[in-house]
Amino acid sequence: MINLLPPQAKRELYWRRELKIVVIIEILIISCLLVLWLAFLAIKVNIVTQKEMVKATAKLEEPKIKQISAIKEEINSINKTLEKINQIYEEQILVSEILTKIASLLPQDAYLENFVFEEKNKEVQIVGKIQTLTSLNRLKELLKNEPFFKDVELSIGSYVPTKEIEFQAKLILKK
Repeated sequence: MINLLPPQAKRELYWRRELKIVVIIEILIISCLLVLWLAFLAIKVNIVTQKEMVKATAKLEEPKIKQISAIKEEINSINKTLEKINQIYEEQILVSEILTKIASLLPQDAYLENFVFEEKNKEVQIVGKIQTLTSLNRLKELLKNEPFFKDVELSIGSYVPTKEIEFQAKLILKK
């Protein structure tokens, strides 16, 4: 095809084509920017919606969360109380245990008349009677060798060869 248009018209036609291409490119760029802006807007709306849903869910679950927190506090309080009770139990000295230990060490010919336990000092005082000095010495050795007691003091209250021997003992516990 031969173009018989004057050069001025040719240039004008060329510039129109160029202008159309530039306009089309501008429209494409603006369209892409618009689509990109709409995509970001959709993402923002989605994030805001999810945020609101989380807030609403948190509001609905708030009473349960408070209830769980209250239960945790109550459990912690109970645990502290149980620890204190356990500590008291571990520090506790059972008088029946002491009496059983002393009774197992007493010879056949001995008996107790008095038993005093002072928990504050962890001290036991016993008063009793025994038939012979040999039995008394054996009792003293048994008490001293017993790991349950830290310190043993045994004394004779009265000694008449024909009567029973009265003794007193002061025992300090190891616990």
